[in-house]
Amino acid sequence: MGFFGGLGRFLQGKPIFQTPESSEPLQPSENTENTQMTANGPKIVPTVFIERSDCHNNGQNMRIEAHIKNSSTQEVEVVRVNLMGTHRDINTRLKPGESRELFVYDGSRPKDYNYKDAYLQFKDESGDYFESHHTVEFRSNSDGTYYISAFNFVGPVKDI
Repeated sequence: MGFFGGLGRFLQGKPIFQTPESSEPLQPSENTENTQMTANGPKIVPTVFIERSDCHNNGQNMRIEAHIKNSSTQEVEVVRVNLMGTHRDINTRLKPGESRELFVYDGSRPKDYNYKDAYLQFKDESGDYFESHHTVEFRSNSDGTYYISAFNFVGPVKDI
């Protein structure tokens, strides 16, 4: 950034030196957790997210398997995934740092890409529930249908 760019930011009341925003999707590092203050003291919020996915097309249907990662320091139970207007109960425990491939969707391929959000619900060892939000990327097929090509984690994890 040049002198005039910095001066312009200064006159607008913005920080002069600012790191450029990355266009890369957010991928939490190992052992990612954040702490929230509650009336009872600090609460550890674990981070669980869809690391990557595999889509298998079969006629007009698709089957999605997601690699779900627990990047926190505590064991969690992945309870449910909400995707494409449906939900699937998962009920699988993940140890700290563990990643596992789990079946999350089996159904028809959409004719549009309106289902742009997916939500992963999980609970910690104390039974407190959390939700991680993901945006969904689609690719088109030659028959006018779409399939899921990627999930992008959108932080932070929400306490529900």
